[in-house]
Amino acid sequence: MSYKNNFASRLLNCRKEMGMSQKALADILGVSDAAVNMLEKSKRSPSFEVLCALADYFDASNLEEGMYRVGIDIPAGEYKLTTTSKLGYFCVYDNSSAERQIQSNNNFESNDYITVVNGQYLLLSRCVGSLAQ
Repeated sequence: MSYKNNFASRLLNCRKEMGMSQKALADILGVSDAAVNMLEKSKRSPSFEVLCALADYFDASNLEEGMYRVGIDIPAGEYKLTTTSKLGYFCVYDNSSAERQIQSNNNFESNDYITVVNGQYLLLSRCVGSLAQ
């Protein structure tokens, strides 16, 4: 799936999960409902301003399962991790090479906290995360 199609799909899913109309989202973003429709159908790429407004509104600091580069994909800081099944797992690597070194990792129940710094990679499995408050 291309970046543009992936973005369109995620935007549509986020809007529907919030129970919002295209018009309501358009009002929040300061664009027309036709512009939101085009974004959701991959007919237009979002401007930087629209991306920032989307990140603010949908709280893009929430992380799903996957790997993130700290300082690029997510900001450095402390994250609260919450399991999505019986055991969650995280691993922090020093880089993305085949010879990467594990800085820390853990299987955990319920919640755990992890601090990451720029340049590290964070892998999440069976858990979600958000910046600790």
